[in-house]
Amino acid sequence: MRIDSFTKAALTAIVILLAVMALRPYIAPDVAQAQGALTGMQFAATPVGYSFFDARTGELWEYSGTGLVKKYRINKPGQPLVKE
Repeated sequence: MRIDSFTKAALTAIVILLAVMALRPYIAPDVAQAQGALTGMQFAATPVGYSFFDARTGELWEYSGTGLVKKYRINKPGQPLVKE
């Protein structure tokens, strides 16, 4: 049985393209990004409740077991918190 040059070229192209597809995640991996509603939020548990900080807006919320206690905003790093 004799394989013609077209068949060899087609099989070679298939092998090369499959190798490129298989190696792509190792050469240029996709970047994982979390884009949920709580992206950028930081959480801290304290003895009296919980605190949440939104790094995008500079807002800080303090909660106790009964609900929201205080809400602050950081306008500029190093400046005092502004109570809202």
